[in-house]
Amino acid sequence: MAEVTPGTQLQHAQLEYRFPLFDPSWGIYTLPYFIRRIYADVFTDVGDAFDGEWKLSRLLVGSGAELFTNFELTYRVTVTLRIGVARGWCDGGTTQVYAHLGTPF
Repeated sequence: MAEVTPGTQLQHAQLEYRFPLFDPSWGIYTLPYFIRRIYADVFTDVGDAFDGEWKLSRLLVGSGAELFTNFELTYRVTVTLRIGVARGWCDGGTTQVYAHLGTPF
């Protein structure tokens, strides 16, 4: 069983693939608010936080998928809505659904 423990060291790897779904640039009449882009991604994360010696058997693995929508507000501000689902694959792993609304970095 993979055990989650804190540590002063971290090993982490992420594999992610993003792909466009639709580029509508839809708006309502001439209002300066519109949907710019819709895209998705799939990802897998592998990692461990530890003290001392690193052990392969302690690695935790998770993966998921996300759907993104970029909105343009007043022609200057981009806001992204992200909706996703992720699953931890080790013993005790759970499935989580999440949403985030904010500006991209």
